[in-house]
Amino acid sequence: MRLRLVRHGESTSNAGFKTETPEGSPLTEMGRAQAQAFADSFDHYPASIISSPFQRALETAAPLVKRFDMPPVIHQIQEWNFLDSAKYAGTTWHDRQPHVQAYMRTASPNFRDGPAESFNDLLTRVRNFLEAVTKIDAKGDVVAFSHGRFIKAVIWCLGDHRRNDVRSYWAFSERHEVDNVSVTKLEFTHSWKLL
Repeated sequence: MRLRLVRHGESTSNAGFKTETPEGSPLTEMGRAQAQAFADSFDHYPASIISSPFQRALETAAPLVKRFDMPPVIHQIQEWNFLDSAKYAGTTWHDRQPHVQAYMRTASPNFRDGPAESFNDLLTRVRNFLEAVTKIDAKGDVVAFSHGRFIKAVIWCLGDHRRNDVRSYWAFSERHEVDNVSVTKLEFTHSWKLL
């Protein structure tokens, strides 16, 4: 079993525009071109296409879905939204940075900012996703369109990070860049490993 985790293309949030909701940030023109280029470069039929329910991931998956006429399976591999989104509607990524940094300095693994997700919620989604992929009965690559913090959490969980420590994850996350439409490759035999 091979898994290709693909970060979505450039979104309006990445490009510095104001966003209303975490799930509603669409792709920019550049992001749509990145998604098409990814689909055009894919050289074999995927075993399965999975997508986050967020608009930017679905839009990134769309050209591959169209090329192979294979509807995506929606899975909870969306971005980690740890801030109460109602407080930050109409803000830019830059506007939110002081609040992001404050959260990362002080949050415990189970802390929820209102209805937002805790760090332990994120880790549970990572484990559930990896377990679900191992049960797919298909040969070839599973392609999953996701988000930067989620992909970093997958990589972090596969490393020697036994503690559910928010600050440890964040330090790791800050050191590891996951570019738009970059691919993180994993393989499962008896356990998951990065390729």
